[in-house]
Amino acid sequence: MSKRTLAMIVLVVAQFMDLMDAMITNVALPSIQRDLGASAAELEWTLSAYVLMFAVVLVTGGRLGDIAGRRTVFLVGIAGFTLASLGASVSQTATELVLARGLQGLCAALMVPQVLSTAQALYGPEERGGIFGLMSALGGIGVLTGQLLGGWMVSSDAFGIGWRSVFVINVPVGVLILLLTLMVVPNTRSEHPLSLDVPGFLLATGGTLLLLYPLIEGNTAGWPTYMWVLFAAAAAVLALFVLSQRRKERLGDSPLVPMRLFSDRGFAAGSVVQLANYIGWGSFALMIPLYIQDGLHESPLRAGLTMLPVTVGSFVGTALAGVAARSGRPMVAIGGVVEAAGFAWYAYAIHQAGEHLTLWTLALPLGLTGVGMILLAVPLMSVSLHGVPGGDAGAASGTFTMFQQMGNASGIAVVGVVFFHVLGAHPTSTDYRHAIVTGTTVTVVAFAVAAAAALALPRTTAPAHHGEQEVTPEPARA
Repeated sequence: MSKRTLAMIVLVVAQFMDLMDAMITNVALPSIQRDLGASAAELEWTLSAYVLMFAVVLVTGGRLGDIAGRRTVFLVGIAGFTLASLGASVSQTATELVLARGLQGLCAALMVPQVLSTAQALYGPEERGGIFGLMSALGGIGVLTGQLLGGWMVSSDAFGIGWRSVFVINVPVGVLILLLTLMVVPNTRSEHPLSLDVPGFLLATGGTLLLLYPLIEGNTAGWPTYMWVLFAAAAAVLALFVLSQRRKERLGDSPLVPMRLFSDRGFAAGSVVQLANYIGWGSFALMIPLYIQDGLHESPLRAGLTMLPVTVGSFVGTALAGVAARSGRPMVAIGGVVEAAGFAWYAYAIHQAGEHLTLWTLALPLGLTGVGMILLAVPLMSVSLHGVPGGDAGAASGTFTMFQQMGNASGIAVVGVVFFHVLGAHPTSTDYRHAIVTGTTVTVVAFAVAAAAALALPRTTAPAHHGEQEVTPEPARA
């Protein structure tokens, strides 16, 4: 086995760990809530802190690798991720856990971009298809593994430490990856790296936090006046971010998000589709484990198995990937409609079954949502980037992934407002049923918006042309 093959195995395993960790925590939420006495807002932060920090640091992480060396930044990322996982496992309060999760997300954003960049440095364009295909396949397996492994570990009280085991497992794996990286992964760099945009990074992070904080904390605090002031401040800071990005473009500098990308109809519409699509998936990720475990009193393992049909549906959808890729815009819209229909069916099934709901009742509607996810995702990137010049392909891909993670974080925050408001302070099983049916309205609307926005995509079915620069989307995080 060649050294570059060994290097890619190490890097892909690290990316697999990140994808698995994004799902494994969902199943542990009810156990975390009971053990730490976490509030509804703290549960939301436990999920959103990770994806928020991943989103805002991702582009900067990629540029740091280009400048300082991809192995160097990857090592910092995997070391930090391992230490943050250890910190999460020993957290004594919900606040400590949220801080550890945010650090995990930040370090994952340093680590993950180096995987794709190193693959592009080690393999020629004609060789990358198989590597990228493997990485995409492992994305689905990582989601599935996170669901089942997390459910099993919490249910079986692995290592005798309950939910903490879902974070402890990262520690030995992280140490092993760290050692193997030093041995087999080369330290590649970009010949023409883009400069860092520190002001842009700070404005994007600050504006997003100002937006999400009142969404997550508003219910708990009773929506005092200062929450609305924070919304206004978020709008102002994000407006400053846009102005700063435009100024950097005029000066010929390297903005965090090139605003010229949004002058392209395909990219602008595709970004809306991406954002709305992941708002839908983020909202689902928060509600389902709480409903299954606290509302239906099922085990964490059963909760993981309940989400299994989504992954199975995505594998079924993959069989249609070739047709989806050739269909372009219509298939993106169809995918959004299928997702919306699947979740509407899922909410109806819960409402109709009442106290007699079985987990098999949810299998078909959730399987349908997995099919829709693939039908939308497969053609979206190529159609959205069709009109983007080759020189902007890397920036466009990074921005697209940022929208994905921003959608995830926003979905968690928005549905939390609805779900926990309906749930109330001392919920019964009936309250949980009403809360998830009402909250799923947010999910359905998000996918309907994604389908509608897809109609604004250009009428092209040809793959995007990016010259010699390959663009590969991050594996989907359901």
